Amino acid sequence: MPELKLNLSADQIENLLTQLRYGKNSAENFDIDLLRGLNGEVEALDVLTGKLEVKTDFMAHKTGNIAVEIECNGKPSGLTTTEANYWLFNIRIPKAEPMMLIISRQRLKRLVQMHLHRNHYCMGGDKNASKLVLIPVSEVICG
Repeated sequence: MPELKLNLSADQIENLLTQLRYGKNSAENFDIDLLRGLNGEVEALDVLTGKLEVKTDFMAHKTGNIAVEIECNGKPSGLTTTEANYWLFNIRIPKAEPMMLIISRQRLKRLVQMHLHRNHYCMGGDKNASKLVLIPVSEVICG
């Protein structure tokens, strides 16, 4: 059988899988669901092998918010200056395994701008020198 190579985006593959599915449930379309799962794994590898900023948050489990640094000592820093394409928030929960959230820089910037305009920020970090925008974890997941 000849080899077929396709250069498709994740959205194009998802659209193709939707068309192949014909509205049937996943139990009848194992091969299609397998392809969808493999597509998701490739997306995850792209994120993990690209430019990824990792932030550990020790307060999110109490406050329900992640804190995103945008300034330090009055100068742009954090999200404002990052070259990373994705941010991983390692949410530390005492006596439990950490929970990790990965979000694209573009989406995170949109959320930061929205919450900055609502004055959802505080000073924190070493000597309270960092301006931190507070974003509800629920908005990262559902927003």
